Amino acid sequence: MHGWRLLAFCAAFTWGLGQAAGLETIHSALLKRDVKIALHVPSAAVADRWRAAHPGSPLKLVLFLPGAYDGPEDFSRYGLADYLSDQEAKGKLPPSLWVAVTHFKSWYADRADGTFPYERFLMDELIPRMEAEHPGFGGSPSARSVAGLSMGGFG
Repeated sequence: MHGWRLLAFCAAFTWGLGQAAGLETIHSALLKRDVKIALHVPSAAVADRWRAAHPGSPLKLVLFLPGAYDGPEDFSRYGLADYLSDQEAKGKLPPSLWVAVTHFKSWYADRADGTFPYERFLMDELIPRMEAEHPGFGGSPSARSVAGLSMGGFG
């Protein structure tokens, strides 16, 4: 049942659908640089309707890891926000906060010499920041998911 949703999502990413997600730049103290991210934040009405139908169930935070030649701009360019909004509004996907990140060809891992702690950035900076800025999404390991394409599937 969930396989077709993943396939539809990957197809939407590959072929594109339309409008943009919100692009932001955040600063990472761990990486000592700015990091571009793309966000999909569900509409309040859709999130409220889902919460009413699923009391006590948290909304997910989905960390999206692009491939080696992709980035948050591609998340935006291919209209995934529109796709996700449409599927959430139809009740086919639960409303979720999606965060697509710049990877700096890091393979989403810390460098062995400690000079580029990318995994620590994701776990210790990005996720806590997104949960603080978007209360009600994530908040615990069971309310977080990871999705990725190509190199992002490795991450």
